[in-house]
Amino acid sequence: MHIVSPGERQEWMETLQTAARPPACGSQKRADSLPRPSSTNKRGLLELRGYKGRVLVSLAGSKVRLCKTEQISPALV
Repeated sequence: MHIVSPGERQEWMETLQTAARPPACGSQKRADSLPRPSSTNKRGLLELRGYKGRVLVSLAGSKVRLCKTEQISPALV
């Protein structure tokens, strides 16, 4: 069992907040076409409160995918 350190938790929170932040200006379509910084690309196991067990979270830009296992297709990474 992997215990998440406060530093790892903070890193995940900052990454998720960056990915969820709305664009500063311009249309949504333009914002979606712009690449996000690589800091918003992250993958790992997380424990969600109220959910039994851990889930695999894959974050690419502003898209978040949740899976029950690590056996996901490479297209989701």
